[in-house]
Amino acid sequence: MAKEFLRFLSFFILLSLLSIALVRLRAVDKAYQYTDSGLSESAIKELSSQNSYLEDLQDLYGYLFLLKEGKTESGENVLSHLGERIFPTIQISILAILFGVFTSIGFSLYFLDSPRALKAIDFFSKLMLSTPIFIFSLFLLILFFYKWELLPPGGYEFGSFSYLILPSLSLGVRVYARLQLYLSSQAKIELETPLFKLLETRGIPRNIILFKNLFPKLLPTFIVLVILDLGSLLSGAMVVEEIFFFPGIGRSLYYAIKSMDQALLSVLLVYTGSMIYGMNRAALIYQDSKNSLLAGKSK
Repeated sequence: MAKEFLRFLSFFILLSLLSIALVRLRAVDKAYQYTDSGLSESAIKELSSQNSYLEDLQDLYGYLFLLKEGKTESGENVLSHLGERIFPTIQISILAILFGVFTSIGFSLYFLDSPRALKAIDFFSKLMLSTPIFIFSLFLLILFFYKWELLPPGGYEFGSFSYLILPSLSLGVRVYARLQLYLSSQAKIELETPLFKLLETRGIPRNIILFKNLFPKLLPTFIVLVILDLGSLLSGAMVVEEIFFFPGIGRSLYYAIKSMDQALLSVLLVYTGSMIYGMNRAALIYQDSKNSLLAGKSK
C-alpha cells in the first residue's frame, strides 16, 4: 500500500509539473485575445503577464488543497466549477458503461451459436470502432431529436434522465464494440477447448455452459477492460459533450484551452491525468490479484 502511494505521489508531482509547463506554453499567445479590444499595448502586456514557474506550481497546489481560492476567467471558484461538472460526467460515464456491458454480453453470447449473425455483429463492432465518435452523435441527434422528436438535443437538467440518453449512447457504442469483440473472439476459442467439448457431450444445457462456465472464465479480463473504459470516460468526453452542449469535464476542458484559462486548465489537466492513472492502476492491480489467485490454485 505504501509503495502504491509513493508511486501515485511521484506521478502526481510529475503530472503537476507537466501540467504547468503545458499551460504556460498555451498562455504565451494570450495577448492575442486582446488584439481588437481597444486596450493600450501596456494594458495588454499587463493582462497577459505571467508569474514564474514556481509561483504557478504553488498556486496549483493551493487550489487543489484548498490553501488558496483559485478563480476562473469568468470569476468562478475553480474547485466549485470542477465539482459541478464531475457529477454530470459521472452520470453519462456510468450509463455508457452499463449500456456497453449488457449489450456486449447479450449480443456476444446469445448469437454465439449463429456464426453468420455473430460475423455480422463483429463487422459492425469493428465499423463502430473505426468511425469517429461525432458521426454517431450526429446520427443519434438526427434520429431521436430531428426525426422522431423523442429526446432533447442537448443540455442538462438535474434529475432529468432524458438529457443523459444521447451523450451516454454516443459514448456507449464504442464501449460496447470493444467489449463485444473481446467476448465473441475469446468465447469461440474457449468453446473449442476439451473442457467445454466435454460439457457439451454430457448434455449440459447451452445457457448453463455459456453463463455459468464460460463467462466467469472471461470475466477477469472483461472487468479490466470495463475499468479502463470507465477511466477514459470519467476524464471527460470533449467531442460528445460539446456536440450535446453537456456541462461535463470534457466541455470544461475544451473551453479552458480555448480561453487560455490558466487556473482552470491546470486543475483540469491534473484531474484528468489522475483519473486515468488511478483507473489504469486499479485495473492492473485487479489483474495481478487474479493472476496470483489462479497461480495459487494451480499449485
